[in-house]
Amino acid sequence: MAHELFSVSSELKSAFENNKSSNVFLIIEIKDESFCLEGTIKFSGSEVREFEQLRSTLSNHAPRLILYKSKKTGEGPWTLITFIPDECPVQQRMVYSTGATSIREKFSLESSVHFSDVSEISSKIFTDSGANYADKPYSKREIAIQELDAAEEQAKFERRTKPVPSSGLHFVTYPLSEGLKQALQDFKRTSNWIEIAIDLKAGNLKHIVSKQIRHTELPSHVNSTEARFYLYNKQNDIIVVSAYPRGSSRKDNMCYSISKAGLVDSLKELGIVVTKKIELEEPSELSQTEVETRLRNRAASMFKPPDNAFSQSSSLDENIIKNTARNQYKQKFSPIISSSQSSSGCKKSIPIPPPGAYE
Repeated sequence: MAHELFSVSSELKSAFENNKSSNVFLIIEIKDESFCLEGTIKFSGSEVREFEQLRSTLSNHAPRLILYKSKKTGEGPWTLITFIPDECPVQQRMVYSTGATSIREKFSLESSVHFSDVSEISSKIFTDSGANYADKPYSKREIAIQELDAAEEQAKFERRTKPVPSSGLHFVTYPLSEGLKQALQDFKRTSNWIEIAIDLKAGNLKHIVSKQIRHTELPSHVNSTEARFYLYNKQNDIIVVSAYPRGSSRKDNMCYSISKAGLVDSLKELGIVVTKKIELEEPSELSQTEVETRLRNRAASMFKPPDNAFSQSSSLDENIIKNTARNQYKQKFSPIISSSQSSSGCKKSIPIPPPGAYE
């Protein structure tokens, strides 16, 4: 989980738990995978002056997380302000984006708001005329829905030109390098294995190598020290392997973890539909048996029989399964059948599968 990636400094923990109404803002910097208290802004009685002071301490070249006491008295809940400017390096944006999820979990924060520019930060967001985060904190589910909608709109315009971080989804979509695009075009025809790496300097996903390998050789082609993506074609089943070796740094593993969804989306745009996603720490985990097991389990039956459909003392009763599936079909579609009668009383014909349909 995200909260396991970061620790909390004793100074920050003390300021959070023993605030006693004196601090309006706790400004947090992430150092060495730890949340550190960089500074505080104390209660002055003037929200305008307090937010002016906050803006003066921030820069559009340095992301920060800020805890804000939403009530003037200091008795209200803390609100998380996520400040992640677009001008920051991609890796910093990823670290603070993931850190926002982590600190919400560690401090059980219910409300949050995101800014990407210093000029956007204003007390109006926290008043009745603004988003009303202070008086009526949104639930975690409501925050996730709002951030999801905003992230999807942003991605439509930006994902083809630069990496796009999302504070709600906590993923980054990297564009594909020209070399990788060519390798993907040749995929299935000349190779069944592609190794992919994140190039932080270029800000994209780059092609390392393409090979035609046997399924018994899979573990030997996985890098045991560096995080990587691998694309494997097993008889037209496309598998994305995300490898996070224990020898790789936690930051690198985090970068690959939050970039996986973007890679899958990019592959889909090229007509490569992923059948299965596998995560592993050791190359030995990518055995032939493991891959075949994952592929067999990828599809769940729509009419899965209940646990008691199998007798503990006898062999499988096929009649129970058939009857269970047929009854579940009727229960699922009976509302549709009932509502298909027109006002004149005429019934629309909806076919019901025959008794042997589930054999």
